[in-house]
Amino acid sequence: MKNTALAFLSSLCGLLACGLVADGQDYPNPEFNNEVYAFRKDSGKLVRLEKQTATIENKTSVVSGSRVEYNVEAGQATVRFANIDRLTFVFWTGAVATGAAPGVAPGSHADSLIRSTGFDPAMMNAGGANSPENFTLYRMDASKGKRTILLLKAGGYFSKKGGESEKYSISTKRIREGYFEMVVDKKLPRGEYAFVIRSQGMDSMRGGATLFCFGVE
Repeated sequence: MKNTALAFLSSLCGLLACGLVADGQDYPNPEFNNEVYAFRKDSGKLVRLEKQTATIENKTSVVSGSRVEYNVEAGQATVRFANIDRLTFVFWTGAVATGAAPGVAPGSHADSLIRSTGFDPAMMNAGGANSPENFTLYRMDASKGKRTILLLKAGGYFSKKGGESEKYSISTKRIREGYFEMVVDKKLPRGEYAFVIRSQGMDSMRGGATLFCFGVE
């Protein structure tokens, strides 16, 4: 009787493990690691988001006050989604599964923009600096041929109102080693958006950031 119970528990654990592996395999590895991709579970299709770099800009006026912001040229993102409620987002560090050879998965491509900041993506993987918890999803203000993320605004003589761009909270789920799903906690209305991660290394002193942009129709 005891052996039968142990055999049943062993089989059940095996089935659960297979289910977890299958679930993880349903999420394909992106072509580029250290980037945010949109993912449609129904088709298994990944969409690479528009990637931009920006530095913090400080603007001060006695009349209108001061602003601290990121700016991106062009009023709309090149990547746009009409059915955003059917999408989720994924992020992969390039890490291979536990027990495999060290390094990144064969065939993956390192994030050239993150490397250009003087920070080694391999070190990011080791220290967890590129964890999806470090991303912030902002709604961008699109006007005058550019997109802006307002980080801080202080009122001036004729404008007492402060504020910042709207942020959206994200729920994160680990799919497998170094691979995460990011689900926006509420539906995104029509507009321009960007996942923002602050730069590491020397570029951090200039307030640099990498932005993964998309538009919602």
